[in-house]
Amino acid sequence: VPRPRPGPSGEPPALIQRETSPPSTTLYTAVTLGGERPARPMTGIFIPAGYRPVPRVDLVLYLHGHKASFPNVSIDGYWNRARFPHFALREATNESRKNVILAAPTLGPRAQAGWLTGTGGLDRYVDQILAALRAHGPYSGSGVTPVLGSLILACHSGGGYPMRRLALSGQRSAASTTASGWWLTRVATASAVASLSRTRPSAPRTARSRAARRSSSS
Repeated sequence: VPRPRPGPSGEPPALIQRETSPPSTTLYTAVTLGGERPARPMTGIFIPAGYRPVPRVDLVLYLHGHKASFPNVSIDGYWNRARFPHFALREATNESRKNVILAAPTLGPRAQAGWLTGTGGLDRYVDQILAALRAHGPYSGSGVTPVLGSLILACHSGGGYPMRRLALSGQRSAASTTASGWWLTRVATASAVASLSRTRPSAPRTARSRAARRSSSS
C-alpha cells in the first residue's frame, strides 16, 4: 500500500466542510498525514470570532494525544465540546481574544503523525494551512497573502513526542516557534492560550504553562 505523501507545498487542500459554531468559523480540510486510520484524515482550522486577517499569521498548532479508546474520532469530534468538554480548544481560543489561528490535524490512535514529522513535513503542513486560509478562509478575496508569523506548538499527552520532533527539526517554520506548551487535559484555557501567545523568544524552546505545572503537581 503506497504511503500518503504531502500535497504540493502551498497548494490549498480541498475543503471537506465548514462549521460556524463556535464562532467564527472552522474549516475542515482534506490533509492525509498517514497513520490516522480508522479515523477519517482531516485537519481542523479554527478562525476565532473577531479575527483580523493581518499578513503575518500567528498559528497555534495543536497535536492531540493517544485516543485508543475512541480511535474512530477525527479532529471534528475530538474538539467538539458537547462530546469532549475537556478538549474545548476553540472556545478557549475565543476566550483568549488573541488574534491567532488554531490548527489541529487528525493523528493516529497513538498520536502517529505520518509525514508531518518527516523531512520538510512541518514546512509543507504550515504552507497548506496558509493556502487553506487564502483559498477558503478570511484571506479569500482580501488581497492579503498570509505568511507565518509566530508558530506556537501545543500538545496533549502523547502528542508531545511528535511536537518535540517538530520543535527540534530545524525547518524554516520551526525557527518561528515561540513556545511548546504541554497542554494537559484541562490546560487549554483562555489564560494558557494568552500566555503562550504573549511569548516571543528568538529561538525555539520548550515551556510548560503555569496551568500545566499546577496540574502536574496536584
